[in-house]
Amino acid sequence: MADILKFLFIVFLILVLSAVGVLGYLGFIPGLSDVIGSNKPRNLGMQYSEASFKSGLEKAAVDLKTLSADAPQIISYEGSHKVKTSFTDEELTSHAAIKNWVGYPVSDVQFRINEDNTAEVSGILKLTQIAPFLQAMDISQADFEEAMKEVKIPLRDVPFYAKGYGTAANNSLDISVTNFEVGRFPVPQNLLSQYQDELADFGESIMRNIPGFSVNEARFEDGTIFFDGELPDVELTKKSL
Repeated sequence: MADILKFLFIVFLILVLSAVGVLGYLGFIPGLSDVIGSNKPRNLGMQYSEASFKSGLEKAAVDLKTLSADAPQIISYEGSHKVKTSFTDEELTSHAAIKNWVGYPVSDVQFRINEDNTAEVSGILKLTQIAPFLQAMDISQADFEEAMKEVKIPLRDVPFYAKGYGTAANNSLDISVTNFEVGRFPVPQNLLSQYQDELADFGESIMRNIPGFSVNEARFEDGTIFFDGELPDVELTKKSL
């Protein structure tokens, strides 16, 4: 389950970085989001619960462990096992809510799956703390900073919201993002459509780089995400202080 969430978040983050010129087009003004109240993420009505966290972890059967403080990496994986189950949006939200490892790029996350099999996610992109995460994902810090300059996004913590639908089969993705907001600024639909293939390609590259992870089939259905594939036996992360 951790890996499903991770790849979704990375895909949404890359959409922000790939939509070159969006905030320039919209006339981004530093500090404006604080004035109009968009410094907080959308409330999707989802909440953390200990019961949902435990039930999701039992389904995933991933053992969570801590890396030593002097470990060179912030996250690593061991082993692999088959998983065929469905995770609820409550389980996904609860799992995301307790992430406290170094470089975890989002906070205040809510994840909701709708009756029409679309999914929504909201939260805060922690751009001020993202350097360790970029390194772990083998993303160039220089390329990241250049992309942020092009879209005129300052290195600050930014609320985001995304809605869309998608499926996965044999480690290939079919993604359609229908809505995306940075703060309360909507990304124009023509740009969302323009980058669909790039999103899928990037998501697939991330999945290939997660040891012990593969997906035979995944889809949103009836308020859950069905997953048939493999997950790592152990996820090790360096905890933040």
